[in-house]
Amino acid sequence: MVQFPNAPLIVAFLAGRVAVRLHGQGHSDAPAISYLALTVWAYAELVHGVNWFRHLLGLACVVSAVVHQAVALAPLIAAGLASLSRAARQVGAYPPLMSGSGEFDGSLRERVDGHAAGELQT
Repeated sequence: MVQFPNAPLIVAFLAGRVAVRLHGQGHSDAPAISYLALTVWAYAELVHGVNWFRHLLGLACVVSAVVHQAVALAPLIAAGLASLSRAARQVGAYPPLMSGSGEFDGSLRERVDGHAAGELQT
């Protein structure tokens, strides 16, 4: 006996098919809906699956969704961290470790060494 697919799985499949035919904002929104529905389905199978195969299938889909999102978000996270680093340097939150030419700037090491020797440098 074969179980009919759950509603989130149907939504994920349909949103994925619709994404192929859309352009503009809809082309971006449909895959997001598909991934969200697939993640909901995978979580439901992982937690409430009727047998070990359904639990493993849910686990595989959850892991796949997490990896896919991590890969998709990595450039955004890297860009965000780079801009935070630039902003922190501009307000003097911490000194740069590298000079503009790409060479090591020893000012931080000098501050740490001076502090260890009992000298307070600002």
